[in-house]
Amino acid sequence: MRRIMKFKLWALALGIIFCGGLFLCGGTFVWAQEAPKWIKVWEDFAKQSGDPKDVAWAKRLAKPECIALGKAWEDYYGWTASDLLENKAAPEIKPGVVITSKNYKQFPGLMDIWDESTYARLEEGSYGQWGDMRVVPTTHYYYSQGYFKYTKENEGKSKVGADGELQNWEAGIPFPKLDPKDPNYARKIAHNFDRLTIGSDNLTFNPAHMQLFNRKGELERVERLNLQWRNYRGRHDISPVPLVPGQENILEKGSICILYPYDLRGFSAVRVRFLDINKPDDFIAYLPQMRRVRRLSGADTQDPVLGTDLIWEDWKGWWQKFSNKIWPTDFKVVKERDYLSAARGVSPYKMEGQKVYIDWERRPVWDLEALCQIDTYCYKKRMVHMDKEWRRLNYGEYYNVKGKLWRSWWEYNRWEPETGYCTWWGVDIPDHDNVHRTVMKMDAILNFPEMTDEYFDLRFLTKMAH
Repeated sequence: MRRIMKFKLWALALGIIFCGGLFLCGGTFVWAQEAPKWIKVWEDFAKQSGDPKDVAWAKRLAKPECIALGKAWEDYYGWTASDLLENKAAPEIKPGVVITSKNYKQFPGLMDIWDESTYARLEEGSYGQWGDMRVVPTTHYYYSQGYFKYTKENEGKSKVGADGELQNWEAGIPFPKLDPKDPNYARKIAHNFDRLTIGSDNLTFNPAHMQLFNRKGELERVERLNLQWRNYRGRHDISPVPLVPGQENILEKGSICILYPYDLRGFSAVRVRFLDINKPDDFIAYLPQMRRVRRLSGADTQDPVLGTDLIWEDWKGWWQKFSNKIWPTDFKVVKERDYLSAARGVSPYKMEGQKVYIDWERRPVWDLEALCQIDTYCYKKRMVHMDKEWRRLNYGEYYNVKGKLWRSWWEYNRWEPETGYCTWWGVDIPDHDNVHRTVMKMDAILNFPEMTDEYFDLRFLTKMAH
């Protein structure tokens, strides 16, 4: 009997080896396939580095649900980010390299995969100097199952109208597959970003911190606030989907409520963005010092948020309405290239003094130029590096009406491979003209299921602050 049992166990073991890998998952046996290359590169890197956080990240990426969701997006596109990399510029900058203020000049190709404003921050003693920068493998980033479902179902329905507006969009990525020969190629890239908004249906920062640095690089002030955001159209994962019944004309709402410091406590603002791209946003604020509700105009959206370097038009990096009737803008893809970007997901950024420490990775991007055709808008030009896979900006430079670099925007993002949900760890906003800087730190609840329309009511918001 023992010999028979041993034989059966050996037979099972051989079957596991020779049949492609049978393993137990959720109480049932399923077939294991060879890990995709975007998993293998991280497993090899983690083995080399021996860093516990790399090992943990590689294990997360290799979970069956992550592989299934990642493969679905890969099969749909026919590629992942690493397939789009040229790897011609700065080939010496590869996973495992650590760039510092002492050795950065040893990498002559760095400027080819960066910008002058970012490169300048590597110099010892520079304003907003980078901390040591570790390069990690390029990760395959994908969105949620809901995004995948609606993107596939609605492929080919969205159009660009005569005035450049987005038409017939319901949910998902409006233009998932792009043709460089399309006359609307650049504008479609912009529309994709605009409709991805926050990467989830409901979002709350509970709370967010805004750190204000003076021209000496010293921390001058900290503001703490609750920030909420909700999609009303193009919902994908949290019921109701794909839209909130009875509010079909609303695209999204955002709100803030200041908790600290005392002189700002209770300030609240709500911005409603309509589906009609030519309809100005409804924007109201409660001013506790005056005990008044004020309705803000389109020009007010270009003002700084409570003394910070964040303006209302720069929410999510770029919240300008893509309307040729309100802010007529021409879009152009200047070039396509590899770009060194802040990595998402491995570990959050940290700060020591004014220095930011985060991992970096090579990403395929479009250098997208948005040139405003009127002088009444605060920015004459935006130059954003739009990620070809992520479909969001990695870094943006914003120029004033005289064509001088004014602000820039670095995103430090958080991404969950199990769900495809994404949000921010932080945002770095230097004012290059006036030499000061705001760095935001967020503690987000992804797809907060309890969010209702109350979170966009001024009375409810002011109660939250007290």
